[in-house]
Amino acid sequence: MRRCNFLFPASLLLLGCFFGTFLSFFLLEKFGRRSLMGFVSGGLFAASHALVFFAYSVPMIYVGRLLGGLGMGVQVCAAASYISDVTKRDVRGFAGFVGAQLSASLGAGVTMAVGAAAAPQWWALALVGGVATLPAAAAALMWAPESPRWLLSRGREYSAAKSLEWLRGRSEEDVDR
Repeated sequence: MRRCNFLFPASLLLLGCFFGTFLSFFLLEKFGRRSLMGFVSGGLFAASHALVFFAYSVPMIYVGRLLGGLGMGVQVCAAASYISDVTKRDVRGFAGFVGAQLSASLGAGVTMAVGAAAAPQWWALALVGGVATLPAAAAALMWAPESPRWLLSRGREYSAAKSLEWLRGRSEEDVDR
């Protein structure tokens, strides 16, 4: 197999990311930011890494990379929406840049660079990536409250107030910002 063939799975990641961003448009309002970050993105990442790790054919690797891209596209949109919903005005732009855009871009770049270097042992990279995504998905589901804005859009005022209280404290000044 020629070395340039390893670029195609990396391209599938970006293609999946492109479609994942469009998919997230519909899923964000239906399921909420927290659920999307934990269940959907975590599930897509886990399926992606499992497919690549256990692959016995090249098409399995391709499907795994495409699923990983879908997860990445959904994750970036869900994280950006969540961050803009829960942060205070004075840090919202910086938090969105670092928390969603920069971290996703750096993660994809590092993964592609390490993947190119470890090309003969692609399964090891898939194992490391799969194990690394599980704690992030679990943290999103266990500790982070749902977005107060999303809860309010569902008519769940009490849950939104509790979410804001957990995120910003009890003072009215903290909640209003």
